[in-house]
Amino acid sequence: MNIESTDSTAFLTIITEHQSRRDKAEKLAEMLLTQLGGICTLQRIERYTKFDNSYKIVFELIFDNNLNRILQSIALTDSIVSPWIIYYDNQEDTVKLIFNTSDSVRYRRIEYNVITWGHLQF
Repeated sequence: MNIESTDSTAFLTIITEHQSRRDKAEKLAEMLLTQLGGICTLQRIERYTKFDNSYKIVFELIFDNNLNRILQSIALTDSIVSPWIIYYDNQEDTVKLIFNTSDSVRYRRIEYNVITWGHLQF
C-alpha cells in the first residue's frame, strides 16, 4: 500500500429498507453522523429504486492520518453494524468494506436495523 498517499478520503454508502418516508432516512443519517464523529459529512440522501421503501445515504469521511485510515474505518463501520467484508488491493491501492444483512448481523443500535447494505471505499 502506498502509505505516502495523501488521499485519505473515503465514501460510505448505506442502503436502507422499510423506510417509506424521507424524514426517517434523514433521522438515520443524523444518528450516523453523530456515531461517525467529526470526520464525516453527509453528501446526499436519495430514494433507492432497486427496493421499495428504500433510501441511499452517502457520507464522505476524511481521515487525518493516512497510516491509520484502514483501522479507523474498520472501527467506525463496526460501530454501526457487523460483520463487514474487507477487500484490499495493494496494486490498485484500494480498500473496500462491504456489509450485507444476514442472519448473523449485529446492529449496534436498534435504530440501525433498517440498514440492509453498506459500502465504504478509499
